[in-house]
Amino acid sequence: MSGRLSEFVLSIMMKALPAPTRHRYRKEYLAEMHGLARRQQLRYLLGVAISLWSLRRAVTDPRSIHFVPVVFRSPLAFKIHLGHDWHTDFTEDGHPYRRCHRCGLDHPSGAPGPKDGLSYGMVQRLQ
Repeated sequence: MSGRLSEFVLSIMMKALPAPTRHRYRKEYLAEMHGLARRQQLRYLLGVAISLWSLRRAVTDPRSIHFVPVVFRSPLAFKIHLGHDWHTDFTEDGHPYRRCHRCGLDHPSGAPGPKDGLSYGMVQRLQ
């Protein structure tokens, strides 16, 4: 599939999206297809076509929008690690790591610390 043909097919598919979001997603998909071989472009467009209705539903359904309030202290406090609220979270395979509950930043060391009340060797996943 040539570059112009894939752009044309993509612009036709983008008609399924609401007008305010069409241009954004068209540009995003074109950027992702840039540099792909013709066969890879066809495969990519097929994936876009399969997921297009899910994307439309996510863009048009007001219930799918989740606003998460983020409370920041001074940026300097975060840079020197004074504004963070470190807690132990777990990866999908159960390994512990530290993450700030305020900003979502992972702790540079990654290991749980004494502030959590658990030593590294005794961390267990609570369910």
